[in-house]
Parts: sequence; structure tokens; C-alpha cells
Amino acid sequence: MDRGDRGGGPARRGPGRAGAGAGRPQRGDGFAARIVAAHADTGALHPGEPILQIGMDTPQLTPRLLTRSLDRLGGSAPPDAVLGAAADGGWWALGVRRAEHAAALRDVPMSTGETGSRTLAALRDRGLRVEPLPAMSDVDTMSDATSVAAAIPASRFAAAGAAVPVERER
Repeated sequence: MDRGDRGGGPARRGPGRAGAGAGRPQRGDGFAARIVAAHADTGALHPGEPILQIGMDTPQLTPRLLTRSLDRLGGSAPPDAVLGAAADGGWWALGVRRAEHAAALRDVPMSTGETGSRTLAALRDRGLRVEPLPAMSDVDTMSDATSVAAAIPASRFAAAGAAVPVERER
């Protein structure tokens, strides 16, 4: 799951970033278990550092927002976790101050309209203090892609979307 710079895996900053060179095989039975394992594996490689996992279907994510999201887990009184809600009820980012906090997701159904709210509840049920990140739309459908592309018109994503032939209604 660790894809670092290519998206989808836990993000790291600077020389210790998990995606700096080598991918690692996913492990775990089911998506939630793979997320938990990715955090555990990254935590083992970078003990004591916060982890921010982002969805690879948020092309409007900027380096500035990514950095700010990870920075929220530092400082003098950081939350235990940060969660970025997706417009479809899921989430686009999960950040944890300690890798073991992600174990809360083990029983959360993924890829549903309730994944975001159930993730938040699971984190809070473990006594974790969770702060929200800005809400964003992720791209699951062509309609989503069109909306996101309109929000970032000068991007490679928008250019790629414009090149896709769309069947017009008659």
C-alpha cells in the first residue's frame, strides 16, 4: 500500500518519506485491514513520526494542503488524528500521530457512504481526539471527474479529462 509520492499510501515528508524509492506489498484481508497494515508498516519504518494517508483519487490536492494536513499532527498540542471527509461520505485523508491509532479502522466498512462517519466514530470510540481537514470531492465517476476538473482547470487532470470522449444526450 505504501506508494508515497505516487499517491494512495501513507505520506512522509523529507528524507524519511515512505515512498522514497521502494514499494512494499500490501498485506491484510480486505481494504480496512490493508489500511491498518500500511500504517503499522510505515510506523515500524519511521517510529514516533505521524503518518498521513491520502486517497489517490483527489487530484485537486495541493502540496500546500498536504503539508498543512501533516503539520496538524505536530506542534505542542496536536490531535491524535486528522480526517478529511469526502463529499460522497468517505474520506480522502487520514492522519494519525501514532501508527497504532489506525487500528481503529479494522472493522470500518470501506467504500460506502458511511465510511467517513464510521471512521470518525471508530477513532473517537478509542478515545482519540480527531480534528477535521477540509472536505473535498474524490473522483469515483465521470461526473465526479468533470466536477473536480472544473475546479482545477489548468491541471493535467483537467486536460486529460477534456480528452475523454463523452457521449452526449440526444
